[in-house]
Amino acid sequence: RVEALWEVQYLRHSNVAVIYGAQPVPTPNVLTDAELDELRRYLLLLHAHFTYVYGRVGDPCFAMDVEFKVTRTTSYADALAAGRQQPSRGKLAIKQARPWVNGASDPACGGVVLGGGGG
Repeated sequence: RVEALWEVQYLRHSNVAVIYGAQPVPTPNVLTDAELDELRRYLLLLHAHFTYVYGRVGDPCFAMDVEFKVTRTTSYADALAAGRQQPSRGKLAIKQARPWVNGASDPACGGVVLGGGGG
């Protein structure tokens, strides 16, 4: 697990009990532990890539805005129709990633903006 570097903070837990009409949701946190680990790895790679691209390596104020999703999970009915006993869980996918620019006006960051100029 990559947990030593990260602390997961939940603002809200899912209230969804079943998906696609019959399949129980495996966790109240939406993502499984394995998906959280996978997301952490993706976030580390994205952050490393973009800090290099924007010349901000080592900058504690550089942040990323990342959108992700879990692709469609098959239903029990679809799984049975395909000859499987259990439905398959969808895959974690990164939808988009971009530098976070609102933090540029944070006084703790000295008003640095992405182009390296003053803010």
